[in-house]
Amino acid sequence: MQKLYKQDYPKAAESFKKIFEQHPTNKLIAHTELIYAYSLYLGAQYDDAFDVYTNYLLYFPTSMDVTYVRYMMFLCYYNQILDISRDQTNTENALALFKQLEASTTKNNPYYIDAAKKIPIINDYLAAQQLSIGVMHLKANNPLAAIHRFQNLMKYTSTIHIPEALYKTVESYIILGLDDQAIKYFAILEYNYP
Repeated sequence: MQKLYKQDYPKAAESFKKIFEQHPTNKLIAHTELIYAYSLYLGAQYDDAFDVYTNYLLYFPTSMDVTYVRYMMFLCYYNQILDISRDQTNTENALALFKQLEASTTKNNPYYIDAAKKIPIINDYLAAQQLSIGVMHLKANNPLAAIHRFQNLMKYTSTIHIPEALYKTVESYIILGLDDQAIKYFAILEYNYP
């Protein structure tokens, strides 16, 4: 524990791993595994921490700490979210883990409340990536592919990127010569974002 308190997370994780491996039948092994995973997490070894948390759920599925473990798994992905020009698999995985957390706990659980505060950020990242790819398709004179991306973005209803996606959708339909569709999306844009 001293290594953990001294913020020497790699050595702390190694110590807890040894305890786990050397005393697998000890009644405190579940707690030891949680501290081991948390040490990895604090040391920014998110993939390794995620694996330990996953194993914890396999070995202790009825533990009182299941909600905490799911929350920490969510954070392992959340802390690895990259800018929108990069692959958003970690962002999508964080969102999927949030949905698992949401299904397994109450809305007043502190882990759920904290994770829920992070969902708008996740949605903004995913929407921004769709917008970025759509704009790229539009610049490459591929308005159909652009429209598809802009419509994918619309499922993130609380994102700040919807007005631009609506505007770019109007632009795409004008390029295609589909004026009725362009007018329809312009009316939606004008009504919701005057």
